[in-house]
Amino acid sequence: MNAQVREFDWSITPLGSQAGWPVALRITSDLILRSDFPKCLCWGPEMITIYNDAFVPILGRKAPCLGQPFSKIWAEAWHEIGPIADRALQGHSTFIRNYELQIERGEGNETGWFTFCYSPVADENGVISGFMNTVIETTGEVMTARRSSILNGELRHRIKNAYAKAIAIVRLTFRQARSVEEAKEAAVRRLCQLDQAQRALLADAYGTLDIRTLIVDALAGSLPENRLVMRGPPVMIEADQVFALSLALGELATNAQKYGAWSDDQGRVLIEWTQRRGQFELVWREVGGPPVIEPATSGFGRELIEAALSHEFRGEALLKFDPAGVVFTLRSSAIGLEPADQISGLPPVTARVAPEI
Repeated sequence: MNAQVREFDWSITPLGSQAGWPVALRITSDLILRSDFPKCLCWGPEMITIYNDAFVPILGRKAPCLGQPFSKIWAEAWHEIGPIADRALQGHSTFIRNYELQIERGEGNETGWFTFCYSPVADENGVISGFMNTVIETTGEVMTARRSSILNGELRHRIKNAYAKAIAIVRLTFRQARSVEEAKEAAVRRLCQLDQAQRALLADAYGTLDIRTLIVDALAGSLPENRLVMRGPPVMIEADQVFALSLALGELATNAQKYGAWSDDQGRVLIEWTQRRGQFELVWREVGGPPVIEPATSGFGRELIEAALSHEFRGEALLKFDPAGVVFTLRSSAIGLEPADQISGLPPVTARVAPEI
């Protein structure tokens, strides 16, 4: 910019040839051109501009605009900054932090934030003849701070929900357990399941989790090697749905280990989820486990599987018993699904799961 200022034909502007510039204009323009901080000098009532290299990125595709009126360069935002510029020419300095402006820099209308100071500049006779715009763009900082605020709020919400769910789990587990030891074991297992889901969610800034990751995390620690088959497209699950589905999968896995497909060396679990015409469906099937009989009563585990999932997914969760086994099915249209190819269905199999869910 130093070279451009020297070579520019200033005689076509109200400033006239450089040879006739007042001392204050020469000194101030030299000062800004030597600075590594974004600066723009606006001189005279027309506010003719001289700016340095650091100011060029702020201009975007407006550059080159050397020697143009400041009001013309920022015409789209002049209703906002014009009064501030007028104050500077009247001898009043203004400093503003993170000032929001709607601007156009050759990429279409955009919102930008700027921290700047308009400082009056007097000539050698003490008359205010212009002002210096010292500025830095803070758009990135402001957007980062806003995202952080949103994410912190979401984090507080998640933690609050997790505590509420933990309290409910402990209360209902002890209320329905047949012994203190049984209650302790079930409560610890369910709280660990809740913790696993919470840690998985914290790894994602947007509070969602892909269903395949959710299943693997939910079954971690209880998954026999090569005894699980998963099939389905990418599906992003919301936070509250993650908690409910993780707990439900934990209950199914526990019972599969005690009574079902994972209680021997032969059984397998098949989990398939599909998207068809906006409807999400997940099916848990166990193959090869011992025969099952329908339980005489329903426990808290079954409540977690059916009632909680139906509520959080605003759909249908069914655990169907028959002499040959049980099929667990979850259906919902309240899930954000990513585009995916259709997945061919699994061949019909007989599900065998635990009798004490």
